[in-house]
Amino acid sequence: MKLKVLVTGGGTSGHISPALALIQTLRESHPDIEFLYIGSKTGLEKALVEAAGVKFVAISTGKLRRYLSFENLIDQTRIPVGIFQSLGHVRRFRPNVVLATGGYVAVPPVLAAAFFKVPILIHEQTVQIGLANQINARFATKIALSWEKALTSLPAKFRGKAWVAGNPVRPAIFGGEAAQAVEFFKLSDEKLPVIYVTGGSLGARIINRAVEAVLPQLLGHARIIHQCGKQPAGDEQDFDLLT
Repeated sequence: MKLKVLVTGGGTSGHISPALALIQTLRESHPDIEFLYIGSKTGLEKALVEAAGVKFVAISTGKLRRYLSFENLIDQTRIPVGIFQSLGHVRRFRPNVVLATGGYVAVPPVLAAAFFKVPILIHEQTVQIGLANQINARFATKIALSWEKALTSLPAKFRGKAWVAGNPVRPAIFGGEAAQAVEFFKLSDEKLPVIYVTGGSLGARIINRAVEAVLPQLLGHARIIHQCGKQPAGDEQDFDLLT
């Protein structure tokens, strides 16, 4: 009997990359596993998952916010639709297990899996457990954490099914070549150290502004690779002028 794994999670690469790393590892050890990935229509996950050769289906999603917003009213109408769609996908695919890595898109598939009594494994990448995984924790069979400190942000009644597993990383991360990076980024002085700055896949404006403030002082001592995310053109032009 072929093992079927339903994977869900998205919104940012922080939720998607661990899922893809696990898929790759499982494929290498069990080539016959069949995967289905449930994500959002507008998130990063669609392109990344399909590029990895994994079947992808999109559901309607609503963002889970901790603050008052008119958008909450609109999104609350999307969540029931996403749950209904997820019920259909779970019923048709009949997974043996569901892996959820967080992000608001992961909630409807987890609820659907719980309805059909499918075992659920959730994975949390950060020290502070995200809102989606806080909701999913009550339905999870097992909870994998990246950090010991994350246990304290779990309600006590859920800690018995949690363990610290670390954060899955794609093997390709460890296979880089310095010479290729120098050529790709056109680093003019190979003798200078390289500093890589990132605010995650979507960038972080606070980090961008902090780097901008110290960039003139840093450039004489190091080459900077700054992943600034999708910012207004003005921001990118400012950085180009400085670098």
